[in-house]
Amino acid sequence: KKEYQRMDSDIAMHLNIPSVWKTFEDYQNNLKRKYRNRAKSTRKGFGQVTTRALDINEIISYKKEMHDLYKQVTKNQVVSMGELSEDYIAELKKSLGEKYQVTGFFIKENTVEKMIAFSSAIIHDGVHDMNYIGFDYAMNQKYSLYFNMLFHCVECAIGNRCSKLLLGRTALEAKAIIGCEPDYLYTFYRLKSRFLNEIVKNITKRFETRLGEGWENRHPFKAEYYEGQ
Repeated sequence: KKEYQRMDSDIAMHLNIPSVWKTFEDYQNNLKRKYRNRAKSTRKGFGQVTTRALDINEIISYKKEMHDLYKQVTKNQVVSMGELSEDYIAELKKSLGEKYQVTGFFIKENTVEKMIAFSSAIIHDGVHDMNYIGFDYAMNQKYSLYFNMLFHCVECAIGNRCSKLLLGRTALEAKAIIGCEPDYLYTFYRLKSRFLNEIVKNITKRFETRLGEGWENRHPFKAEYYEGQ
């Protein structure tokens, strides 16, 4: 209907995972040399970071730190659909159990362990569906946190024998670099207020500008991968 506006550039990113991939090295070996070398270099610089799955007790123990890291991410987003409570991750873990995987990323400062990032994912129907994340922006450059978190998602999806990894919206180029492809979503909205309508239009323009077009030219896999899809 004419009174509904279509939200353009609403894109989510996904990675199809061939059944022959059994390890992260299988994924890595399917990358073109440039991207394979980049992946190796990025992960090598992550050697000082400890990664581990968090159980419900640890999630509750670290809930404040996780919430602070999550807020660092939301503050850097063009559009934020509200803010989670500190208890959200823990409650979701209680509800979904083993289907909800939460990972903490830690470094040691003077023998004290400090959380610098976390990621979470819902595992369902052969899909590794990345949920909320958080990371320390000051540590991002030193440890390539975001890219290493994406690579960790790939590794977990393969380890969980999933056929697809869903990484959602935002940071399209980073996700395209690791091999993701777009899902074009068609979202329609209707606003009665002209004032709100203008605000949404301006936000949409800013969002499209932030997305850029560089991600569309990223094809990191060897030809054999795309031929098999």
